[in-house]
Amino acid sequence: MLQSYSHDSANAFPSKPPILKLDEDILWRVFMINTKTVMPADKSRHPLSTCRHSSQVCRLWRSIILGSPALWGRLVDLDHLNGKNSCWRDEILCRSGDAVLWVRGHVRDRHMWEYLLSICDTHLARIQHLQITIAYTKSYQADRSRLSDALHRPAPLLTTFKFEGNIGGSLGSPLPLFANVAPLLEVFVAGGFKFNLCAPWLSNLREICISEFFALADVLAALKFMPFLECICLNELDKVHKEMVQLTPLPSVHLPQLRILEIESVPLHICLLILEHLSPAGGCSLQLSIQDNYPYQGKTNKMLRAASEQLSRYIQQCITFQAASSIQLFCDSERFQLFLYNGDKLHFGIETHGCWDFLQIFLVYIALSSFISLVTEAGLTLSDPPPHILVQLTLLLGSLGSVTTLNISELELKCAHSIMTNMNNPFPKLHTVVLDHILEKDESVIEVFLEQREAIGLPVSVLDLTKVSFGIPNHLNFLKGMSGLKVLESNEEL
Repeated sequence: MLQSYSHDSANAFPSKPPILKLDEDILWRVFMINTKTVMPADKSRHPLSTCRHSSQVCRLWRSIILGSPALWGRLVDLDHLNGKNSCWRDEILCRSGDAVLWVRGHVRDRHMWEYLLSICDTHLARIQHLQITIAYTKSYQADRSRLSDALHRPAPLLTTFKFEGNIGGSLGSPLPLFANVAPLLEVFVAGGFKFNLCAPWLSNLREICISEFFALADVLAALKFMPFLECICLNELDKVHKEMVQLTPLPSVHLPQLRILEIESVPLHICLLILEHLSPAGGCSLQLSIQDNYPYQGKTNKMLRAASEQLSRYIQQCITFQAASSIQLFCDSERFQLFLYNGDKLHFGIETHGCWDFLQIFLVYIALSSFISLVTEAGLTLSDPPPHILVQLTLLLGSLGSVTTLNISELELKCAHSIMTNMNNPFPKLHTVVLDHILEKDESVIEVFLEQREAIGLPVSVLDLTKVSFGIPNHLNFLKGMSGLKVLESNEEL
C-alpha cells in the first residue's frame, strides 16, 4: 500500500539546499572572502575562476557578483589574465567600476608588461595592494620611464607596494615617489627603486626593504622616523658604505616593534655596524647573508671575534624570549647555512659564501652557548665540508646533547657519520632518525650507522622512512631483523 504524502513530509525535504537560503549580505561576504585566497599561478582554482564559477550557480548569485565592483576590483590577477586577447582583462577593470584595486601576479611577457603599465598609469589612485614580480627581461628604458612617471603620482589608497624581480635597471626620478602622497602605505618592498629617505609616507610603514642605493648612515637616520616597523630587509648596503672607519658617528636606532630583521649580501663589517646601531624588540628574529669581503686585513681577526661575540649575544637575546627547539645545518665546499627555530618560527639564520675564517670562530661561540644544549631536533645536510672547519663542526654537533630527532638523507648521513666517529657519545639522547632519501645501491651507510649506535650503547629506537618516495629497497631488508628498532614506512609500521 502506498504511503500518503503529507505537508509535513514535504517540509522534511526542502526544495533548496541551505546555502541557497543565505542572506544576500552573508553571500556577498563569502564571495569577498574568496577573493583573499592567493593560489599558485599554475593552479586552476584561484579567486578569479572561483568568482566566475560562483556567478554561474544561480540568478541570485550572479546578480550579487556582477553588482559588486568591490569584488571585481580584488581580482586583477596577472597570472590568470595573461592571454593575448585583452577582452577579459578589460572586462575585469570595467566591472570594478571605481572600486579599490588589488593588483598582483607575474609579468612574463610584453602583453602583461603593457597591461601593468596601463593600470599604473590610469588607476594608481585607486590601487590598494600592488604585488608584482617582474620575470620579463626585455623591458627598455622607455618602459622604465613610463613606469616611473606613473608611480610619481599620488597613491592615496595604497597599502601594499611589493615590486620584485628584474626591471632592467634602477628606477629613479627627480620627482618624489607617489608624489609624497601615500598616507596608508604599510608595506614597501621595491629593491630597484630610488626614493627619498625623508618621504612623509615612510613614517607609517610596517615593512620595508632598503637596497644598495643608500649609505648606511642615511638608512639608520631614516629608520629613526619609522617607529612602527615590524620587518626590515637591508640589502647590499656595502656598495655605498665601503670603509670600516666611519668619519662621523653612526646614529643609533631603537625600533620597539621590530620582529624580523634581514641583512642580505653584505660584508661582515657592515653587518657588525648594523647590529651595533640598531636595537630591535626583544625576541626579534635575525637572518643574515654574508659576503666573503674583508677590508683591512690587519684588523680581520679582531673584527671576526667582535662579530662572533655580537651575533652570539644577539642570538642569546632571541632565545631568552622563546627557546629554540630545532637546528638546521647545511655545509658544503662553498656555502654554509645555520638556522635556529622554535616550531615554525625562525629565531636566527645565517648564510655565508666562504667566510671560513669567520666560521672557525663563530661556530665555537655557538657550540659553547647555553641555548644550544636545549635543542631537541636537528636537520643535517653535510656534503664535503672544508677540512679547516671540521674541528668546529665536530664541536657543534657534540654540543647537541638533547637532540632526540635527526632529519637527514642517506647521502648526508655518510658525511655526518664520519664526523661522529670522532665524537664521544654523539647525540646521547637520539631516539628517532628521519630519512627523506635512500640511495639505490647495494651498500648502505644506514646499516653501518645503526650498528655503530648499538655498539656504543646508544641504539636508535625509530627509523622513519615515511618521507621516502619509493618503497624500501632490497639492500635494506636487514631492518626487519633488527630487534628493538621500529621502522616506519608510508605512515605505517613495517
